[in-house]
Amino acid sequence: MLWLKRNLLFVLGSLVGLALLGGAGYYLFTALSENKGVDDQLGAETAESDRLAKNDPYPSPKNIEAVKAEHQKMQEYVGKAARAFKPLDYHRIKSAKFREELATTIAQLKREADQMSVSVPTNYNFSFEAQAKALSFEANTIPMLTEQLIDVSSICSVLFHGKINKLEGIKRGRASTNDPAGSADYLEQKPITNALTGAVLSPYEFSFLCFSPELAAVLEGLERSPQGFILQTLTVEPAPASALPPPETPPPAYIPPPVFLPSPTPTFPKGDSAGSDMRMRMMMMQRYGRPPPTQQPAPVYRSAAPTAPAQKTLTTVLNEKLLRATLRIEVLMHPRPEEPKRGGAEEKKRGR
Repeated sequence: MLWLKRNLLFVLGSLVGLALLGGAGYYLFTALSENKGVDDQLGAETAESDRLAKNDPYPSPKNIEAVKAEHQKMQEYVGKAARAFKPLDYHRIKSAKFREELATTIAQLKREADQMSVSVPTNYNFSFEAQAKALSFEANTIPMLTEQLIDVSSICSVLFHGKINKLEGIKRGRASTNDPAGSADYLEQKPITNALTGAVLSPYEFSFLCFSPELAAVLEGLERSPQGFILQTLTVEPAPASALPPPETPPPAYIPPPVFLPSPTPTFPKGDSAGSDMRMRMMMMQRYGRPPPTQQPAPVYRSAAPTAPAQKTLTTVLNEKLLRATLRIEVLMHPRPEEPKRGGAEEKKRGR
């Protein structure tokens, strides 16, 4: 203890030096670990650089210019493809006029279906059942409802001109959260917006009954349509028994009534015993008012006329049956322009 008291400063300096030596060792170990990590990263970058240098094509200025030229060609192709999908002529209307537009469109579709001999369900509103009964509409749903009404009208026109037998149902995306749940008029799929072009793909589903020629005519009509109709899926199955027409009952066979041929009246020459007998009977009829009983002549039968040989009938090669087709279609729409906000620049123009 006496030595520590005499050499206190030495002991304290030794302890401080020992602590500093430990800290320096820890710092050296940490620096070596970081240096090793940097060396590994540098080796990986060097290997990647060597790999790129040995690749074909090499990212040289010439190849980079070629990539830019290909990108320009792709942009031109996208522009041409966009012109092939011409959007429908959507027009903006107010809430007060949408009900009138809806009633007019439904009446036109029913009249067109009747002209094309296409059967539709009784009192069918073409998936606008809730809107046909509503008295007012939300202002923010009017643009989407108007676009869906025009889409349904355009696709139904293609189906009707394809001469389908019966339109069974239409489904579309929900335009509002107030649309009734569990209704057969709606799809759970929502419209999809393309992040690159900003175009909106609105889904629809159409179910109808037809034969294979009518289905081919519908597909051809969708392909030739200038609007942006994109066929996603096509499901074809035999029509259910409830949709088939009742079998026709054949008419009863005609049975001609029997024909009896009269017996020929016998003639006898004069001077014959049979002739004298006939004269005697005539005299008795004139005197007593009735002829004597006579024997009935034997009936005369004619042989049946020979019948013509039966003609050969046509053999059925293809028995076409009614089909139920379900089309899942997406309609390409351009993004709707934003409504001008009240106030700000517009209010300043008005001098407010």
